[in-house]
Amino acid sequence: MTAVGKIFKPALRYDAVKKVFESELKTLSGMADSIDVTVKEDKVHGTIAIITASPAAGTDVQEIRKHIESILGNYTLYYQVNIGD
Repeated sequence: MTAVGKIFKPALRYDAVKKVFESELKTLSGMADSIDVTVKEDKVHGTIAIITASPAAGTDVQEIRKHIESILGNYTLYYQVNIGD
């Protein structure tokens, strides 16, 4: 809610993007131990989704990155992929 009691629409959009991206990325469950999606405002791109993935044991980081990019490449929203150990 805003200070005047109206619904804060950017927060609704961020939540919708998060839900859609998480749903799309469920197909990576065998390749990644965990996948986290954070959506927030970006001064350059308007909105950014930050995808953070922890690769499963024996999974190539570049392979996960390729899969994520092929899944999310159809969306016009700017995203960043961070793959940690």
